[in-house]
Amino acid sequence: MKKFTILVSLFLFSIGTSFSQDPTFGESTTNHSGVNLAKGNWYLGGMLGFTFTNEKHEDSGGSSQGPKTTSFDLLPTGGVVIGDKTAVGGSLGYLSSTEKRYEIDFSTGDEFELKNTENQFVISPFGSFFKELDDDFFCMGYLYGMLGFGSQKDEFLSGDEIFTQEFKKNSWELGFSPGFKWFPNEKISLGFSYGKIYYGGETLTDKEDSEHKWKTSQGGIDLDLSTARVGISYWFPAEF
Repeated sequence: MKKFTILVSLFLFSIGTSFSQDPTFGESTTNHSGVNLAKGNWYLGGMLGFTFTNEKHEDSGGSSQGPKTTSFDLLPTGGVVIGDKTAVGGSLGYLSSTEKRYEIDFSTGDEFELKNTENQFVISPFGSFFKELDDDFFCMGYLYGMLGFGSQKDEFLSGDEIFTQEFKKNSWELGFSPGFKWFPNEKISLGFSYGKIYYGGETLTDKEDSEHKWKTSQGGIDLDLSTARVGISYWFPAEF
Protein backbone atom coordinates (compact mmCIF):
# COMPACT_ATOMS: atom_id res chain seq x y z
CA MET A 1 0.00 0.00 0.00
CA LYS A 2 1.22 3.46 -0.87
CA LYS A 3 0.03 6.38 1.14
CA PHE A 4 0.69 10.01 0.39
CA THR A 5 -0.25 12.80 2.77
CA ILE A 6 -0.03 16.53 2.22
CA LEU A 7 -0.66 18.91 5.10
CA VAL A 8 -0.80 22.64 4.81
CA SER A 9 -1.45 24.59 8.01
CA LEU A 10 -1.42 28.37 8.28
CA PHE A 11 -2.22 31.00 10.89
CA LEU A 12 -3.12 34.43 9.55
CA PHE A 13 -4.68 37.74 10.46
CA SER A 14 -5.00 41.33 10.54
CA ILE A 15 -3.42 44.62 11.30
CA GLY A 16 -2.23 46.13 14.56
CA THR A 17 -0.71 49.10 16.36
CA SER A 18 1.96 49.63 19.00
CA PHE A 19 2.29 47.34 21.98
CA SER A 20 1.87 47.80 25.68
CA GLN A 21 4.75 49.71 27.24
CA ASP A 22 4.72 47.57 30.38
CA PRO A 23 7.45 44.88 30.36
CA THR A 24 6.64 41.69 32.21
CA PHE A 25 8.07 38.62 33.88
CA GLY A 26 11.26 40.49 34.87
CA GLU A 27 12.39 40.69 31.22
CA SER A 28 13.71 43.83 29.54
CA THR A 29 11.81 45.44 26.65
CA THR A 30 14.39 44.00 24.27
CA ASN A 31 12.95 40.58 25.02
CA HIS A 32 10.12 40.41 22.49
CA SER A 33 8.34 37.61 24.32
CA GLY A 34 8.29 39.69 27.51
CA VAL A 35 6.36 42.41 25.70
CA ASN A 36 3.97 40.05 23.93
CA LEU A 37 3.26 37.90 26.99
CA ALA A 38 2.39 40.84 29.24
CA LYS A 39 -0.86 40.27 31.09
CA GLY A 40 -3.78 41.67 29.13
CA ASN A 41 -2.13 41.49 25.72
CA TRP A 42 -4.09 39.56 23.13
CA TYR A 43 -3.77 38.09 19.69
CA LEU A 44 -5.84 37.15 16.66
CA GLY A 45 -5.24 34.62 13.96
CA GLY A 46 -6.74 31.68 12.21
CA MET A 47 -5.92 28.17 11.10
CA LEU A 48 -6.31 26.95 7.54
CA GLY A 49 -5.59 23.25 7.14
CA PHE A 50 -5.63 20.84 4.19
CA THR A 51 -4.87 17.12 4.14
CA PHE A 52 -4.79 14.75 1.17
CA THR A 53 -4.43 10.96 1.34
CA ASN A 54 -4.23 8.60 -1.63
CA GLU A 55 -3.90 4.84 -1.12
CA LYS A 56 -3.00 2.17 -3.68
CA HIS A 57 -2.94 -1.56 -3.05
CA GLU A 58 -0.32 -3.71 -4.78
CA ASP A 59 0.25 -7.46 -4.86
CA SER A 60 1.50 -10.10 -7.27
CA GLY A 61 -1.70 -9.79 -9.27
CA GLY A 62 -1.30 -6.08 -9.91
CA SER A 63 -2.52 -2.91 -8.24
CA SER A 64 -5.85 -1.36 -7.37
CA GLN A 65 -6.95 2.06 -6.26
CA GLY A 66 -7.61 2.44 -2.54
CA PRO A 67 -9.48 5.21 -0.74
CA LYS A 68 -8.80 8.86 -1.49
CA THR A 69 -9.37 11.29 1.36
CA THR A 70 -9.29 15.08 1.51
CA SER A 71 -9.96 17.28 4.53
CA PHE A 72 -10.22 21.03 4.94
CA ASP A 73 -10.53 23.17 8.06
CA LEU A 74 -10.89 26.90 8.68
CA LEU A 75 -10.64 28.06 12.31
CA PRO A 76 -10.40 31.77 13.22
CA THR A 77 -8.64 31.98 16.60
CA GLY A 78 -8.16 34.54 19.35
CA GLY A 79 -6.58 34.60 22.81
CA VAL A 80 -5.52 36.78 25.73
CA VAL A 81 -2.67 36.56 28.26
CA ILE A 82 -4.14 36.11 31.76
CA GLY A 83 -1.02 35.51 33.87
CA ASP A 84 2.62 34.51 33.99
CA LYS A 85 3.22 32.90 30.58
CA THR A 86 -0.39 31.68 30.46
CA ALA A 87 -3.02 32.49 27.84
CA VAL A 88 -6.58 31.39 27.15
CA GLY A 89 -8.58 31.64 23.98
CA GLY A 90 -10.86 29.91 21.56
CA SER A 91 -11.56 28.94 17.98
CA LEU A 92 -14.81 28.93 16.04
CA GLY A 93 -14.75 27.35 12.62
CA TYR A 94 -15.62 24.79 9.99
CA LEU A 95 -14.29 21.30 9.24
CA SER A 96 -14.96 19.26 6.11
CA SER A 97 -13.72 15.89 4.84
CA THR A 98 -14.46 13.66 1.85
CA GLU A 99 -13.51 10.02 1.32
CA LYS A 100 -13.80 8.34 -2.07
CA ARG A 101 -13.52 4.58 -2.28
CA TYR A 102 -14.09 1.97 -4.98
CA GLU A 103 -16.17 -1.21 -4.83
CA ILE A 104 -16.93 -3.88 -7.42
CA ASP A 105 -20.27 -5.49 -8.22
CA PHE A 106 -19.00 -9.06 -8.59
CA SER A 107 -22.09 -10.14 -10.56
CA THR A 108 -21.23 -7.76 -13.40
CA GLY A 109 -17.59 -6.86 -12.72
CA ASP A 110 -18.47 -3.14 -12.77
CA GLU A 111 -16.56 -0.79 -10.48
CA PHE A 112 -18.38 1.97 -8.60
CA GLU A 113 -17.04 5.11 -6.92
CA LEU A 114 -18.60 5.70 -3.50
CA LYS A 115 -18.27 8.85 -1.43
CA ASN A 116 -18.51 9.64 2.28
CA THR A 117 -18.66 13.30 3.34
CA GLU A 118 -18.54 15.03 6.74
CA ASN A 119 -19.18 18.70 7.54
CA GLN A 120 -18.98 20.22 11.02
CA PHE A 121 -18.99 23.58 12.75
CA VAL A 122 -16.75 23.49 15.82
CA ILE A 123 -16.17 25.47 19.01
CA SER A 124 -12.81 24.93 20.71
CA PRO A 125 -11.72 26.75 23.91
CA PHE A 126 -8.08 26.28 24.94
CA GLY A 127 -5.36 27.25 27.41
CA SER A 128 -1.71 27.81 26.42
CA PHE A 129 1.25 27.46 28.79
CA PHE A 130 4.77 28.69 27.95
CA LYS A 131 8.17 27.60 29.30
CA GLU A 132 11.13 29.81 28.35
CA LEU A 133 14.05 28.06 26.64
CA ASP A 134 15.75 31.24 25.41
CA ASP A 135 14.90 34.96 25.42
CA ASP A 136 12.41 34.67 22.57
CA PHE A 137 11.99 30.89 22.23
CA PHE A 138 9.51 28.83 24.25
CA CYS A 139 8.22 25.31 24.51
CA MET A 140 4.50 25.29 25.13
CA GLY A 141 1.50 23.10 25.77
CA TYR A 142 -2.11 23.41 24.69
CA LEU A 143 -4.98 22.09 26.77
CA TYR A 144 -8.12 22.17 24.67
CA GLY A 145 -11.71 21.10 24.40
CA MET A 146 -13.76 20.77 21.24
CA LEU A 147 -17.46 20.49 20.42
CA GLY A 148 -18.59 19.77 16.87
CA PHE A 149 -22.04 19.89 15.24
CA GLY A 150 -22.81 18.89 11.68
CA SER A 151 -23.74 16.14 9.27
CA GLN A 152 -22.38 13.02 7.60
CA LYS A 153 -23.46 11.38 4.34
CA ASP A 154 -22.37 7.83 3.40
CA GLU A 155 -22.85 6.02 0.11
CA PHE A 156 -22.96 2.23 -0.10
CA LEU A 157 -23.40 -0.33 -2.84
CA SER A 158 -26.20 -2.90 -2.93
CA GLY A 159 -26.13 -5.02 -6.06
CA ASP A 160 -25.57 -2.55 -8.87
CA GLU A 161 -27.26 0.40 -7.13
CA ILE A 162 -25.76 3.14 -4.96
CA PHE A 163 -27.73 4.14 -1.86
CA THR A 164 -27.18 7.07 0.48
CA GLN A 165 -27.58 7.25 4.26
CA GLU A 166 -27.55 10.63 6.02
CA PHE A 167 -26.76 11.38 9.67
CA LYS A 168 -26.62 14.21 12.15
CA LYS A 169 -23.17 14.25 13.74
CA ASN A 170 -22.17 15.52 17.19
CA SER A 171 -18.61 15.13 18.48
CA TRP A 172 -16.41 16.20 21.38
CA GLU A 173 -12.75 15.93 22.34
CA LEU A 174 -10.44 16.84 25.23
CA GLY A 175 -6.70 16.83 24.74
CA PHE A 176 -3.17 18.14 25.16
CA SER A 177 -0.78 19.09 22.36
CA PRO A 178 2.92 20.13 22.76
CA GLY A 179 4.80 22.61 20.61
CA PHE A 180 7.21 25.54 20.32
CA LYS A 181 6.80 29.28 19.86
CA TRP A 182 9.32 31.89 18.71
CA PHE A 183 8.93 35.69 18.92
CA PRO A 184 11.04 37.30 16.13
CA ASN A 185 9.67 40.74 17.07
CA GLU A 186 7.09 42.41 19.29
CA LYS A 187 4.19 41.91 16.87
CA ILE A 188 4.63 38.40 15.54
CA SER A 189 5.05 34.91 16.98
CA LEU A 190 5.77 31.77 14.96
CA GLY A 191 4.57 28.45 16.31
CA PHE A 192 4.81 24.74 15.65
CA SER A 193 2.94 21.88 17.32
CA TYR A 194 2.81 18.17 16.62
CA GLY A 195 0.98 15.21 18.12
CA LYS A 196 -1.68 15.03 20.80
CA ILE A 197 -2.88 13.04 23.78
CA TYR A 198 -6.65 12.98 23.62
CA TYR A 199 -9.97 11.38 24.47
CA GLY A 200 -13.24 12.00 22.67
CA GLY A 201 -16.37 10.62 21.13
CA GLU A 202 -19.01 11.11 18.48
CA THR A 203 -22.66 10.29 17.94
CA LEU A 204 -24.26 9.67 14.54
CA THR A 205 -28.06 9.88 14.40
CA ASP A 206 -29.93 8.55 11.37
CA LYS A 207 -31.91 11.46 9.87
CA GLU A 208 -34.74 9.10 8.86
CA ASP A 209 -34.87 7.27 12.20
CA SER A 210 -33.76 9.36 15.18
CA GLU A 211 -33.89 6.29 17.44
CA HIS A 212 -31.08 4.71 15.42
CA LYS A 213 -27.73 6.00 16.71
CA TRP A 214 -24.08 4.99 16.53
CA LYS A 215 -21.87 6.09 19.42
CA THR A 216 -18.08 5.89 19.29
CA SER A 217 -15.40 6.80 21.84
CA GLN A 218 -11.66 6.86 21.25
CA GLY A 219 -8.46 8.17 22.76
CA GLY A 220 -4.72 7.74 23.05
CA ILE A 221 -1.54 9.26 21.63
CA ASP A 222 -1.86 10.47 18.04
CA LEU A 223 1.36 11.17 16.10
CA ASP A 224 -0.23 11.29 12.66
CA LEU A 225 1.15 13.96 10.31
CA SER A 226 -2.28 15.59 10.20
CA THR A 227 -1.78 16.75 13.81
CA ALA A 228 1.19 18.96 12.80
CA ARG A 229 0.54 22.70 12.78
CA VAL A 230 2.68 25.71 11.95
CA GLY A 231 1.45 29.22 12.50
CA ILE A 232 1.84 32.96 12.73
CA SER A 233 0.08 34.99 15.44
CA TYR A 234 -0.36 38.78 15.43
CA TRP A 235 -0.24 40.38 18.87
CA PHE A 236 -2.02 43.46 20.23
CA PRO A 237 -1.35 45.44 23.43
CA ALA A 238 -3.76 45.49 26.34
CA GLU A 239 -4.50 49.13 25.47
CA PHE A 240 -4.04 50.66 22.04
